[in-house]
Amino acid sequence: MIPAAQYVRMSTEKQEYSIANQKTAIAEYAEENGFTIIRTYEDPGESGLTLYHRPGLRQLLADVISHTAHYKKILVLDVSRWGRFQDPDEAAYYEFICKKAGIGVIYCAERFDNRNTVSDYFSKILKRTSAAEYSRELSIKSFDSAKRVIELGFRCGGPAPFGYRRMMVASDGRPKQILEASESKVLTSDRVTLVLGPMHEVKCVRSIFQMCIRRKSLPEIARELNRKGVLKRGKKWKRSMVENILENRQYTGTYIWNKTTKSMGTQARLNPPSEWLVRVGAFPSIVSQNTFDRARQHRRKQKLWGDSELLDRVKRLYARKGYLSYRLIERTKGLSNTTLFYRLGPLRRIYSMVGYEPPIDSFVRSDARSRSQSLRAGLIRQILALSQKRSTPFGYPESIACFST
Repeated sequence: MIPAAQYVRMSTEKQEYSIANQKTAIAEYAEENGFTIIRTYEDPGESGLTLYHRPGLRQLLADVISHTAHYKKILVLDVSRWGRFQDPDEAAYYEFICKKAGIGVIYCAERFDNRNTVSDYFSKILKRTSAAEYSRELSIKSFDSAKRVIELGFRCGGPAPFGYRRMMVASDGRPKQILEASESKVLTSDRVTLVLGPMHEVKCVRSIFQMCIRRKSLPEIARELNRKGVLKRGKKWKRSMVENILENRQYTGTYIWNKTTKSMGTQARLNPPSEWLVRVGAFPSIVSQNTFDRARQHRRKQKLWGDSELLDRVKRLYARKGYLSYRLIERTKGLSNTTLFYRLGPLRRIYSMVGYEPPIDSFVRSDARSRSQSLRAGLIRQILALSQKRSTPFGYPESIACFST
């Protein structure tokens, strides 16, 4: 009996490709052809588009390269289970790594005989290309399906914003039940829309917009909410939380979809407004469009402050109080440590610009954090330098072996 490993992968596409069905088919092939399976690598619920999110395949390649694999063959159900890489050469490359290490890859359910003949090579190329094309076509169909759902006035994925709840409705729009954070719709024909959440959340969102219109800064709004004991799903308010609400147009009842694109394992990219799908009045609004526009106009005026004006505000604060600190700046109307950092730099630099000499122990914690980050970066550089000096058995990059960590 020849020792062999099996690799199984299942995304969310079809039941026929379940892990159990793959193992059954591979076991039958192994019994008929004299193999005994001694190791199993699994990637349940993972897409075959990339290697990054597939720890099972990464571990397999790491074991093969490091010569810790005690099997002679790798059994896979078919070419598509090995991967639906958009570049067919990538699938061939990973198979070549195994073959170069003396461990062949056998596809149990394919028509070719796995003897590496010319016909096998052509068959594999066609299979790999077909697997990649299947993913491309599925991506297009999924996009068109989601687009139709949104055009009908329903929501397509994502959690409900603060102040809203997800409502599962029938295909005719009849309400069925409120969905909790971890729940999803039952039937494929069901749809999801947004309804108003608890009244205290709705009032909180409206008060945020009103405070912004009254020219309160984002840190001031967050402090005001925390002072009143208002929490956002159990958490205290921060500047970024307030900003996310003021920038979210969904609070006017408008649903905007396709602002970004991330498909086929690629990096997310921003789409131009001409490609956005905008649905006005998709669900009940919490604030009017006029209120949303007034709040945005006030925030734009705040962003138009020049660096010199921000620095003058810090100087006036220093002249009035006689000292400066992180907490003092954060509590001052019209100032924010986050804004100052991104516009003028760290506090140490700002203090020197306004002529303030802070106490000796003012930056003890930040200095310790900087030293720790510098030490960590140095260790990483040393590890990378050592890994580059080491050679793998066939000259392959060691980054593949590191995929298992």
